[in-house]
Amino acid sequence: MSRSVSFSSRSVAVPGVSQMRVSTVSSTRGGVGAGFGSSSLYNLGSTNKRISLGGGSSYSVRSGYGYGGMGFGGGVPGGIQEVTINQSLLTPLNLEIDPNIQRVRKEEKEQIKTLNNRFASFIDKVRYEDEINKRTAAENEFVVLKKDVDAAYMNKVELEAKVDALTDEINFLRSLYEAELRELQSQISDTSVVLSMDNSRNLDLDSIIAEVKAQYEDIANRSRAEAESWYQSKYEALQVTAGKHGDDLRNTKNEISEINRMIQRLQGEIENAKAQRAKLEAAIAEAEERGEMAVRDAKAKLEELEAALQKAKQDMARQLREYQELMNVKLALDIEIATYRKLLEGEESRLAGDGVGSVNICELIL
Repeated sequence: MSRSVSFSSRSVAVPGVSQMRVSTVSSTRGGVGAGFGSSSLYNLGSTNKRISLGGGSSYSVRSGYGYGGMGFGGGVPGGIQEVTINQSLLTPLNLEIDPNIQRVRKEEKEQIKTLNNRFASFIDKVRYEDEINKRTAAENEFVVLKKDVDAAYMNKVELEAKVDALTDEINFLRSLYEAELRELQSQISDTSVVLSMDNSRNLDLDSIIAEVKAQYEDIANRSRAEAESWYQSKYEALQVTAGKHGDDLRNTKNEISEINRMIQRLQGEIENAKAQRAKLEAAIAEAEERGEMAVRDAKAKLEELEAALQKAKQDMARQLREYQELMNVKLALDIEIATYRKLLEGEESRLAGDGVGSVNICELIL
């Protein structure tokens, strides 16, 4: 009596899809012999693993075990029992990065940029307002001083015009007085000539001449006195007016000198303000440069930290992928080991019994 049984089995495990197929081919009686083989393939990322097991036994002549081949044998009367697999163990682990970190970092960058822009605009605005106020104050002072200078100049021109008018009037009166004197002298000379021409007459003209001469001399003296008094009064009035205007002119000159000194003092203050402005601008530029350097350093440090964080995330993701692959490999190996154990136990129990019929073909897809 001889009995021969052969089995073949193949299982394939892929992450996310696991398939196990167990099949039997034939069974004959007539001797005692058994053989089984196994071939498994696991495609888990970049890991390829193949395990095969084969064996045979004989009650009559030989027994031995060998590894290799394309199948495994085993079975129990009634077929091979199904192997259940927990699907949750085959689910790959997913690594998710919290998006709130990127959002918070982006918001911080935007806030820093906004604060820098607001600080720069505030500095520019303060500097512009300061310059506007200084310029407005200087312009107001200049306008006031210019008005004072213009008023003093107009007073000076008016006084000079009055002096010229009075001088012209004095010259006119002097010429008028001299003309009247010449006219009176000519009249007196004409009278003397007439009297001298009439001396040939035997008239008593001496008294007449003396009387006329006295009259004209009296008229001339009165006219001279009136002219001198009028001229003296005019001259005194002009002297008083000239003295008054001279005092006004001296006061105006003093005011102009004071205004010039004030202008010089204001120019010095303006120069000091300009120097202070230059210093403030230099300090602001230096502060802006330091701020820009600090921002650049902060950005560089932030980029370094982001690069380190990205590298750490990549390392973590790689380690998690490797861990997932190892877990998948371990799970597949545990499944295959459990399958082998079931097959071996079934083969041993079958070999311990008498006679085996046809073997069922069982295909389990997970």
